Amino acid sequence: MEQFGDGHHVALRSTFYDTYLYADEDGRGVSLHPRRSSPNAAWVVHLLLDGGPRILLYGVSYGRYLAATKIPAPGGLRGNLVLQQNFDRREDECVLQWEAVRVASGDDVLLRSVSGQHLRASDASATVDDDDGRGMTLRWVVEAITHRDPVPKPPPHVQTQTRRASTGSVKRQGQPMIRTIRFIQCNPDGSSTKQYNSFQYMGQSLEGLKKELSLHYGANLPEHTIYVQAGSHGRATPLSVDLPRNSETLTILFFPNGMPASSSTGLALGEHRDINIEEAHEDYQLAEISVHNHMEIIQNRRVEQERRLRGVQWGDMTKEDAKIMRKNLKENHSGIEKLNKELTKLQDNKSNTQVAYERAVVRNANANAAQRDPDPNIDAA
Repeated sequence: MEQFGDGHHVALRSTFYDTYLYADEDGRGVSLHPRRSSPNAAWVVHLLLDGGPRILLYGVSYGRYLAATKIPAPGGLRGNLVLQQNFDRREDECVLQWEAVRVASGDDVLLRSVSGQHLRASDASATVDDDDGRGMTLRWVVEAITHRDPVPKPPPHVQTQTRRASTGSVKRQGQPMIRTIRFIQCNPDGSSTKQYNSFQYMGQSLEGLKKELSLHYGANLPEHTIYVQAGSHGRATPLSVDLPRNSETLTILFFPNGMPASSSTGLALGEHRDINIEEAHEDYQLAEISVHNHMEIIQNRRVEQERRLRGVQWGDMTKEDAKIMRKNLKENHSGIEKLNKELTKLQDNKSNTQVAYERAVVRNANANAAQRDPDPNIDAA
């Protein structure tokens, strides 16, 4: 559907209420708002690499994805809640995907989740419901946001002094919000040879965050553009508003000024690249071998630990020997725990490479089918 081109900015207006789908300032909720000019009313289209009919939508403000949940809506509302969510795992796609269906009588669209529920405007809230798609509250108008109609910046955030959590509390009413900031410098294609660093940050102020990042990163920060990434598979989004009202960890990426946060094909950082089927299969095989070898190492370490425990004669040892033995056993146990954490990462990588391979197979099959059966509506050159 032409309204949902990859990377396009759109606003979704309820046909019935004439209000806009809105990413709440807490970074979690989704509601309806009358003001289209708010950046929280702007969403970005994320097309999947398999070329299927479904899309993902993430908010301009915080980069978090529109998700259909199974959480019942509060009293008085029909269906289940719609929330903003990180895109951390490939399994998350089942709640993040939407299919846009044009209403036959006009330009309105229905947004249908993978579970078959439709996005519903419910007064000041948004839910997903099992309705058959005929109700007016299920209809949405897709309004394009072009470069000539930019997403406006919000007014400055009014807040008193913002400082690092380690240096004292912020003078403000209520419980101060403290969150972990993870940050890393990236190349234009999203790759990085550096490691993530982190620090504790108190408050919501974007300007205060930039000052903190300058202290931790160095004097070259102005030469970079700051992006936020909502999950390891989420697309990087320029951070131009104050932080959401929550204490969840925020991932910040630095890119050289003027450089895009994704490649020319619109791929998300962390998203599987459009590699050929042979390369994808090789990556998957290597990941599978790595998991197998790592599991063998862990099993051998466990067997060795149990053998040593069975052979210990605590009653025959001096206090000093017993102390040394306990230390060795503890170190070996810690080593096994470290190996288990590494195994989790390897298993995640195996899962990602498997998905990349499966998608490469689908793309290859689609390409072969297109060569065999060209579109009859396209004239030959």
